Amino acid sequence: MTKYALSTIALLAGLTMGGSAFAQTQVGNNDVSDADLPYVQQHCDALRLADMNESATDSTTPADEATDAAEEGDANADATADSEPTGIEADTAARNSSTTVDLDTITLDDCRAAGLVE
Repeated sequence: MTKYALSTIALLAGLTMGGSAFAQTQVGNNDVSDADLPYVQQHCDALRLADMNESATDSTTPADEATDAAEEGDANADATADSEPTGIEADTAARNSSTTVDLDTITLDDCRAAGLVE
């Protein structure tokens, strides 16, 4: 009887301690496994970098914005409708194909709440 009780206690103790081995990180509405976490971390880093670049360009003058808009219009005229994604779009598409997490649903605020970026 004692062996049965002790084995039951050992089994229950093993089950309760095993929870950390199956831990997943919650990022937004996504449960991220340890295998997918590097892809999510890269995505969060890219979002943070894009946010930092955007805030750095917010200090431009109206003349700079007009020049940028004209250059952007020229660049868009050269691009075709069936062109490949570039920049962050291509980077996100590549990471999405490597992970089970839909990275398009993860925002910078989600990354900050999960503690992946500051």
